[in-house]
Amino acid sequence: MKRRLVVLMAALMMMVTSAIAESASMDLLAQMDGQVFEFSSGVGAWSTELTVGENGTFTGSFHDSEMGETGENYPDGTLYGCSFHGQFSDPEPVDEYAWTVKLSVEQDEGQVPEAIEDGIRYVTAAPYGLEKAQTVTVFLPGTPVDRLPEGFMIWSHLQEIDPEAKSIPYYAIWNEADEAGFITAAVSEMQDKPETGAVTNEPGLPAYAYSGDDPIEGAIADYLAGNERAKEYLTEPGYVTIPCPIIHKTDMIDDTHAKVYGSFWILNYVRRGETLFNISGGEYPAVIMLENADGRWQVTAMEEAGDGEDYVEDIERFADGDQELADQYFAGADLGAEANQAIRTQFIKAYVEANGLNITAYQDYGWEPVKLN
Repeated sequence: MKRRLVVLMAALMMMVTSAIAESASMDLLAQMDGQVFEFSSGVGAWSTELTVGENGTFTGSFHDSEMGETGENYPDGTLYGCSFHGQFSDPEPVDEYAWTVKLSVEQDEGQVPEAIEDGIRYVTAAPYGLEKAQTVTVFLPGTPVDRLPEGFMIWSHLQEIDPEAKSIPYYAIWNEADEAGFITAAVSEMQDKPETGAVTNEPGLPAYAYSGDDPIEGAIADYLAGNERAKEYLTEPGYVTIPCPIIHKTDMIDDTHAKVYGSFWILNYVRRGETLFNISGGEYPAVIMLENADGRWQVTAMEEAGDGEDYVEDIERFADGDQELADQYFAGADLGAEANQAIRTQFIKAYVEANGLNITAYQDYGWEPVKLN
């Protein structure tokens, strides 16, 4: 009889524990009900947004404007996007600040893969930041900063809201598989409202101007910084374009004409504390023609390598049988390579010093900051 009673009590305890766990799980989903989460750089050029509903259901949308991606029938650019829906389920507590939650996502039916309308190409694409998600971590308001993953901190916007914050004041979702951090949309909106006390990127950073002593390099750098390509990328208020021209070879055609071969990077940054954070950019393997008019070198033409198969073919054409030059072009595509990073650091440091800025590092998403000293 005693043995049967012990078994019965054990079973009852398991039922109670299970009920408590289920209740706690439902409580988390209830807390998330009505929350709007956003994954973005802070402005509207691209973002993924999801709105949580009853019992962990959610709906969402993704958009990414690429106005530089044009064609004959879509001169006004390309818009990637989709609408989707999904379900949060099976929350499991990690500690007092965090839960792991299973996640399923499906794109809404009836979306056309691609269409052109009013000069814009519309392309249905997977929701950025949720492509690989199966399990995510939900952080509760009050989670200490030192408890948060380093990757999430890039998307936390804490420096914009409160540079001295010791904890997050909002619900947050961390999708480690895609290295994407979602925060409540209301927090993102604070960046554009000075009355909330948020620290924005305004006033803007000073415009870039070459401050070195190489006239040909300077002409190229200033040309890249003012190039329309710089404006095609995602930008935030107060951004600055700092070029990184990796010059492989310079041919002096005569005293007033030069031909420069290089991997030319156009990179946009915003200020976050004492760090310049890279928000967008791209590489352009190219041949640049320059002319010295009235004692000043100016860019007269820039022939860029194409995309895809054209990329390799054009580089080989630029090299014209010079394998060493071709190899330099291909190496120029790795901005993290030591030699290329040194050039990039040199250009950023020169910009910072020329403008007397209190900037000590620059950083790319997912990478450690690079110190300027």
